[in-house]
Amino acid sequence: MRYPTTSKTLLGKLSSGDEISWNEFYVKYREIILFVGGLQGLNEHEREDLLQRVMSRFFKNSKTFIFKPDIARFRTYLGTIIKNCAMDILNERSQEIFHEFPENIAAPNSRPDWELDHRFTAEWRKLILREAMEELKNRVDLKTYQAFELYGIQNRPADKVALLLDLNIGQVYLAKNRCIRILNKIVRACGETEQELHV
Repeated sequence: MRYPTTSKTLLGKLSSGDEISWNEFYVKYREIILFVGGLQGLNEHEREDLLQRVMSRFFKNSKTFIFKPDIARFRTYLGTIIKNCAMDILNERSQEIFHEFPENIAAPNSRPDWELDHRFTAEWRKLILREAMEELKNRVDLKTYQAFELYGIQNRPADKVALLLDLNIGQVYLAKNRCIRILNKIVRACGETEQELHV
C-alpha cells in the first residue's frame, strides 16, 4: 500500500539535516525548554529568559537552523544547550545576590544531573510520541488509526472496539500491530530507538 505523501515532520527535518525556521522550532520546543527551566528552579521571568537564550543559541546569525546529526543526537544536543543556558542564568542570579548580600552567597539551585536527565527524557518521549502519532495518522486509514487508539492506547476491549468501528476482532489486532510497526519506523527515522522511548 502506498502511503499518502506528507510534509516532513520537524524531527524528520532535523534528523536529515534540513533547515527549520525560528517559528517551527519555537512552537515545537517552547514547552520542553520552559519545563526544564522549571526543573532547574528558574522563576517565570527567568524561564522566559531561558527560552530566548536557547532560541538565540540555535538561530545565531540566521533565521534558520540546520542540525548535523553525525555530531550528536538532537535530544542530547538540545538538552545540553538548555542545561547550559539555565546554569548561566542561575550563576547570574547568584552573582546578583552576592553583590547585594555578600554574606548570603549560595551555590546555584539546580537539580542533580541524573534527575534532570531522567525528567528531560520523559518529556522528550512525550514530544516524540506526539509527533510520531501525528505522522501515523497520515500513514494509515482512519479506521486503522481509530482501532489502534481505542484498543492499543486507551486499552478498550477489542470486541467493543470492533463493534464500534464495524470491524472484526482480527482486524482490530492487526491494526494495533501494524500501527506499532509504523510508529517504530517513525521513531527510528527521528534518530531515536523504540527501547529508549518504550514504544
